[in-house]
Amino acid sequence: MEEERLEKNERKTWMKREVVVLAVLAIFSLICLAGSIQIYQESPGGNSPGIFPLLASAGMAITCVVAIFQARRSRPEFSEEEAAEPNPQGWEGVKIALITEIPFTVFVMIVATILYAVAMSVIGFYISTAIYLCFSIIFLYHGTHIRRAVCVTVGFLVAIYVIIDLVFQVHMP
Repeated sequence: MEEERLEKNERKTWMKREVVVLAVLAIFSLICLAGSIQIYQESPGGNSPGIFPLLASAGMAITCVVAIFQARRSRPEFSEEEAAEPNPQGWEGVKIALITEIPFTVFVMIVATILYAVAMSVIGFYISTAIYLCFSIIFLYHGTHIRRAVCVTVGFLVAIYVIIDLVFQVHMP
């Protein structure tokens, strides 16, 4: 019964989920586009370091806008019974769409990744990467592979240090 209700809600919120995800991607693309325009303006020209990010982010933004219009045109067909049922509106519809589209594990990993990016500038690459890798492995394996998480993290950091710092002589922050 619960599974049937969730399936109906998923069908009813399909449009909201599509538009919300595509809108988030479009906003992300526009943020990338703004950053790449700044890079391009520092040294304009065909061989500028900002040309590829500029073209890629513009392509992403255009693709998202086109996908939003396509999603709006391809609405699913509902039976008379489904059409008669109330459609979740407003914040309730968005909550159902987000819960359906972004499971708890994905949400936690998105937050962890954002915190990792912030922590990198505060405590440095190696410490923040060690914390992020250990947390990710332990969280994704539900706390069962702690020793493996530590070994993978140490091995990864040693490999990064040897390859990036010693071989290529690029020092991580």
